Amino acid sequence: ATTSNLARIRGADDVLVCVGASGTVIRSINRGATFATTAVAPTTSGLQALEVFSQKRIWVGSVNGYMWYTLDGGKTWTRKGFNGEGTGQVFDILFVTEEIGYMLHGNATPTARLFFTLDGGATFTNTGWRLTNWPTFNYAKRIAAPVSSDSAVNVNNVAIAGITSVNDGVLLLGIAQKL
Repeated sequence: ATTSNLARIRGADDVLVCVGASGTVIRSINRGATFATTAVAPTTSGLQALEVFSQKRIWVGSVNGYMWYTLDGGKTWTRKGFNGEGTGQVFDILFVTEEIGYMLHGNATPTARLFFTLDGGATFTNTGWRLTNWPTFNYAKRIAAPVSSDSAVNVNNVAIAGITSVNDGVLLLGIAQKL
């Protein structure tokens, strides 16, 4: 479906999505048997962050610090603004529920910043009560959260893989303040 270099693959149910160079987004709705590019690319910049909810609802982040989402499987894309967009890079996007999600952004200083949303992505913030006592660190690349039958565990725990100013490859584990 593409000759572009791909950077990330994610899926949900029967849907697989890959993103990469030049804004490439390819999608399979049959568990990878066939892939096709989306009708429209959100950008011409490289994409490296990806979250897939369904065949229609997809989030992507770029190497130049922007984030987009689609609600129609890639026919149209909407840019989602946040404090510091257009600088640094969006490294990862992870939603633990339909409403609660996280986004890792690294700016040019470099300082890694963890953003969160409590409203399904309508707003993202990197300040406030939800992110207390997080250390300052550089180049965070990946977010992970538990998947359990207890939604309180899922939404209130997050792990970040990245680099601190002292140690290389450190895994920062934190408990986001409980809802």
